[in-house]
Amino acid sequence: MKHIGIVTSGGDAPGTNAALRAASRAAFARSVKVSGLLHGWEGAVKNDFLEITRDVVHGIVERGGTILHSRRTKLLTAKGDVEKVIAGLRRHKIEGLVAIGGDGSHRGALVLAEAGFPVVGVPKTIDNDLLGTDFTIGFQTAVQTACDCIDRLRAHTESHDRVMIVELMGRHAGWIAAFAGLASGADLILVPERMWGIDEVCDHLKQRHDVEKRNFSLIVVAEGAIESQKMLRRAKDTRHDHLGRPHLGGLGDVLARALEERTGYECRSTQPGYLLRGGSPVAVDRLLATRLGLRAADCLLDGMSGISVGEVGSKPVENAIADVAKGNKPLPDLEYERAARFF
Repeated sequence: MKHIGIVTSGGDAPGTNAALRAASRAAFARSVKVSGLLHGWEGAVKNDFLEITRDVVHGIVERGGTILHSRRTKLLTAKGDVEKVIAGLRRHKIEGLVAIGGDGSHRGALVLAEAGFPVVGVPKTIDNDLLGTDFTIGFQTAVQTACDCIDRLRAHTESHDRVMIVELMGRHAGWIAAFAGLASGADLILVPERMWGIDEVCDHLKQRHDVEKRNFSLIVVAEGAIESQKMLRRAKDTRHDHLGRPHLGGLGDVLARALEERTGYECRSTQPGYLLRGGSPVAVDRLLATRLGLRAADCLLDGMSGISVGEVGSKPVENAIADVAKGNKPLPDLEYERAARFF
C-alpha cells in the first residue's frame, strides 16, 4: 500500500489523537501516505479529507478530542452506503483504512471488510465495553476524571450531612462506575450488571446512618443502571438520539427523590457528564493508544484486514472485527464483588 486512511468516529475519548499519531508515524516509517477522514465516515462520501503529515500530528499526543473531528452517523447501515464510502476512499486513492472507535465504528468497519476493502480497527471508548481487549482507549482517563469529581464532592457531602448520588456514563456496562467508585471510596455503587432493589438501597443507607452513625453517603451509579436493575419506574422520557437510542441521563435525580421520600435523608445528585470525555489523556491511555495505533497500521500494511487490535494480559492480540462489533463486554462479577466488599 502507498496510501492509507484513518477515521475516528463515534463518541470522543481521550487518547484518540495519540492513536492517530502512532498509526500515522508507523505509516510514515514505511513511506506510506496518510489521509484522515473528517467528521467520521461522512468524510469519504463528502470528499472531506485532511492530508496527515508529520507536522499535523506533532504535539497532539497530549490533546483530548480528535483533530479529525467525529460524528455519530447511520452511514454504513443502509443499502448502498458501503459502495458510496468505498468509492469515496478509492477516488482519493486510499487503499486501506485504520478505524478508531467503539462498537458502532467497528460495525461500520465490518461492513467495509466484508465488501473487500482492507480495514483494521482500534478499540476506543471511555465505556471499556468492547470485547477482545482488557482496556479501551479513553477508559483510564474517564475513570481518573470521575474519581477527581467524586473526591471533590466528598468534602461538600460530609459538610452538609447529605446523601450524594454521582451519575456516571455507562449505557450498558458499569466499568467506569465500578472503577471510579472503588478508587474514590464510594459507599455504594450501582451498575447495569447487578440488580439492587430500592428497598435494599434504603436499608443500606439506614444501616450506615442510623446504626453506624455515619453522617453522609456517596453513591455512584451508572446511567444505564435503571434499565437493567428495574429498581425504579423509568422516568417518562421518550427522547431518542438520531440513532434511535434512548437518552439515559436522569437516573441520579429520580433516585435522589425516591430515597429522600423513603428515608428522610437529604439527597442530592450530580452528573460529571461530558467532562469524562474531555481533557488531556492520562499517561496510561497515551501509552495504550500509541501501542494500538502502531500495531494497527503495521497489521494493515502487512496485508491483514477484518481485525481489531487489542491487549489481553499486556500482550498484543488481534480479534475478528465481527467479534468486537457484535456485543458489549459487561463488568465481570469479580470486579463488582471486589468493590462491594467496601459497601
